[in-house]
Amino acid sequence: MNDDLYFCPLVEMNIHNYECIENCDCIDGYIKILSLPDEYKRKAEFKEICKKCKYHID
Repeated sequence: MNDDLYFCPLVEMNIHNYECIENCDCIDGYIKILSLPDEYKRKAEFKEICKKCKYHID
C-alpha cells in the first residue's frame, strides 16, 4: 500500500492518499456526501476548496 501524504486544505494538515481519494469521491458524488467526515466539511466552501486542490482526482 502506498502511504503518501498529501496536504489537505480542508483540514490544513497532511492526510493519507487513500483519505484524499475517498474525500474526492464524496465531493464528486461517487460516494454519499454524508460519508465525508465532519472535519472535512467545516469550511463553508469545502466542495470548491477540494475541487481546486492540486491533489483532487477527477
